[in-house]
Amino acid sequence: MSIHALTARATRETTHADETPALATAAADALLQLWPDPDQHHAEHAAVLRANTNALSDHTQDLLWTPNGHPVLYRAGNSLLDAGLAASATTYWQRMTAESERLLRAEHPDTLTSRGNLAASYRQAGRTGEAIELLETVAADTERLLGAEHPDTLTSRGNLAASYRQAGRTGEAIAIEEGVAADTERLLGAEHPNTLTSRGNLATSYRQAGRTGEAIELLETVAADTERLLGAEHPNTLTSRANLATSYWQAGRTGEAIAIEEGVAADTERLLGAEHPDTLASRGNLAASYWQAGRTGEAIELLETVAADTERLLGAEHPDTLTSRANLTAVSDVAAAAQQSHKAAPETVSDPELSSGASE
Repeated sequence: MSIHALTARATRETTHADETPALATAAADALLQLWPDPDQHHAEHAAVLRANTNALSDHTQDLLWTPNGHPVLYRAGNSLLDAGLAASATTYWQRMTAESERLLRAEHPDTLTSRGNLAASYRQAGRTGEAIELLETVAADTERLLGAEHPDTLTSRGNLAASYRQAGRTGEAIAIEEGVAADTERLLGAEHPNTLTSRGNLATSYRQAGRTGEAIELLETVAADTERLLGAEHPNTLTSRANLATSYWQAGRTGEAIAIEEGVAADTERLLGAEHPDTLASRGNLAASYWQAGRTGEAIELLETVAADTERLLGAEHPDTLTSRANLTAVSDVAAAAQQSHKAAPETVSDPELSSGASE
């Protein structure tokens, strides 16, 4: 998939200017056709495709924006999001948004998509306030320009709800997600991947609101349907299983949670890599379940690694870093208190309230 730099330069210099637009489109089409789906299972391949897309875009300048942005440009940016590379994704989508506004217009559907993806990058990077501010505008503009039932409108509303949930505005998230789930199922069908995703996100908000029974009922169906339709190793399947396990954990069904989380943690690390945010979240959730089950040593050992890795990879102020550090502190403090008072006091030490880092 690579050629020598001198060969590439010679090819560019001997190509007639009139042939360049067609060749640029053909090369972009070829890259898009080569892209694996989902590309999280082929991280090295996806990284090479992203590099080639960037090189093609640099050399062809604006040619991939006629008449609209070429799909490969959006695929490369989504690949960064899928890989959990929040900083790189943010930089990419900032550039894409600026280019789309310059070459198309501020209200063009491609520009709205770029702005929505930039907001998703902000949210992944823990910049929740910026994500919400941008998504509120994108959701309103998308609905005004494309209609309330357009798939892009439903997507932008779902992303806004996810940012509200990350900010702790759970009631607002649920109000949006209930509408999105109903509309998506009505318009796309009960088994469409977007429908499954919207229902899973709604269940996550139910859990965050303490409506654990409703969350479990919904997630059991979503997890089963996602695995049946997309396969056991699809990222959406791993996410739905992880969210189901977290709901079991919240309901006190710790053994069932651990059984799922051990499999999810192993599968996520194998498929996405040890440093992917979803891998860190799955290991953190497993540690919380170990603690709830009284397996304190295993919980602390796992949380120490997760806290260090999360801070190193996402930064000290990222919400996931703050959660993992808080969980480690809670478990360590209560474990130390229990050890010190074990002989003198017969009182039971209550479990700490651990936060879940399950991905959406």
